[in-house]
Amino acid sequence: MRDAGIDANPLLASTKDNGTINAYFPFLNQFNCVLASVKDGDTWYAMNAADKFNSFDMVPYDVLYTNVLVVDKKDGGLARLNSDRIYKNNIFFTCSIDSAGILAGQADIKSTGYARNTRMSAYKKSNLKRSV
Repeated sequence: MRDAGIDANPLLASTKDNGTINAYFPFLNQFNCVLASVKDGDTWYAMNAADKFNSFDMVPYDVLYTNVLVVDKKDGGLARLNSDRIYKNNIFFTCSIDSAGILAGQADIKSTGYARNTRMSAYKKSNLKRSV
């Protein structure tokens, strides 16, 4: 990225499954993934190319609210990955009850933010087919 003129640095991170790092003594074996920190104007983005469902402007969910090690000679050190994005599911029901008391209908779910990431990942791993 730097060769292309993009202001970028590697970030060493520990996923939530791996556990938190010791901020006072961050050893290399505490980290289990590498992200890219990219600057666009005054905005920094933490990106993980291995997560195909995560948008470039969202901190990857598995490292959200964790400390990372910024690998840079001038401005390196520990940083915290935070986000103001939310986990949101909207569920819409359309249903009816016939004269025999049978309930019929459908439910639609609209997921946004981090909820979309987890839902898309689960959807792709399952054999569910989308109804038309």
